[in-house]
Amino acid sequence: MGRVYIPVLLFAAYQCAAQPRPGGDQFHASLLRGDLLQIADRQQRLESMTARAERNVTVYVSNDLNTRGVLYQAQERAAKMFAEARVRIDWHIGRPSVAQPEREPAIVVSLAENTPANFLPNALALAKVYEGVHITVFWDRIDQQTRIAPTAVVLAHVLVHEITHILQGIDRHSESGVMKSRWTPEDYRAMAGKPLPFTPLDLRLIHLGLAPLVDTGAMASANSALKTTN
Repeated sequence: MGRVYIPVLLFAAYQCAAQPRPGGDQFHASLLRGDLLQIADRQQRLESMTARAERNVTVYVSNDLNTRGVLYQAQERAAKMFAEARVRIDWHIGRPSVAQPEREPAIVVSLAENTPANFLPNALALAKVYEGVHITVFWDRIDQQTRIAPTAVVLAHVLVHEITHILQGIDRHSESGVMKSRWTPEDYRAMAGKPLPFTPLDLRLIHLGLAPLVDTGAMASANSALKTTN
């Protein structure tokens, strides 16, 4: 049963317990009302904690490269894009410490250079979707290729695309928007003006993915790559 109905049921049960009953045990009725109030309070606190967890994601960026300030611009743009999806990105530089709580797992993004031409040709990044942690962004390919959109804009969209793969926990793409598998010249022109949007399904899958994850077992080696147009 969906949690949206639980407060309604608790309220109805409370009202029933509060009704005077001829010859009834008012002492036990009072205890029942107290128990129901405690249950309602715990449910409210649980839903509040769940809502916060659904909207907060920690991302570490391991960057030893000189991006000339492009990375910081891209992070700001990416954060705004996720804010539209009710997801707050908490950016950090470096790698998570061993003290990083398991209940608050972090995504780790690495920027790579000197990417071999024969390694995932035309790909701009790679996310280990079912491992659920690591993303590699091929910075050299983003930086060196002439594009219609500014480099910071493209990098922001790459970050959003790959982080979304991790959040959703599945290897899939949309037919339009930021989660397309390949962006066309028209998409680059569009993102230069305003960010490419999430589709409604993208948003649903993001928040479903932020719920407690199931054991992915043998799928842990799968990954997803974002490619450019040919």
